[in-house]
Amino acid sequence: MNPMESFKIENFQRHNAGADFPWFETLLPHECASLKTRLVDRLGLVTSTDSLPLVQRLNDISSVVRVFSPVGAVLDLAAIFHSLGITPSATVLINWYRFDQIDRMKFSDLCHNLEDVWYPAADDIDIFDTSLHWIISLTHYGKIRIVRLNGKGSHPCP
Repeated sequence: MNPMESFKIENFQRHNAGADFPWFETLLPHECASLKTRLVDRLGLVTSTDSLPLVQRLNDISSVVRVFSPVGAVLDLAAIFHSLGITPSATVLINWYRFDQIDRMKFSDLCHNLEDVWYPAADDIDIFDTSLHWIISLTHYGKIRIVRLNGKGSHPCP
């Protein structure tokens, strides 16, 4: 999966004649690697931890906060964040794979255009900001998961 696939932009433009797809930028490989290194450190994992064990560890320590039907799902992302007591930065990061394909986007744009960015039956995404205090995952099989991180060698916060 590539960051913000072009067919999503084309679909948006087809359904919103004359409107531009919301601003986003794809992080460069070294930016993704830096974030991944910070996350590995925050989790207290071995520095050489590969992407798959990192993703598996995050899944292991995450908690399911909501289950939904991915078919025709309409989620109010801002309300979900509010219910979890999370106030993200103005700009959030969207992980498309194993923290090596990440896009940056305004949180307000992501909330307003979630159905254009995240295809519920097909995409698994992680949303986080540069604080790395939390990661919200939206899965293609109908779960919203959260990981709250409290620092180096961190375990989920209560």
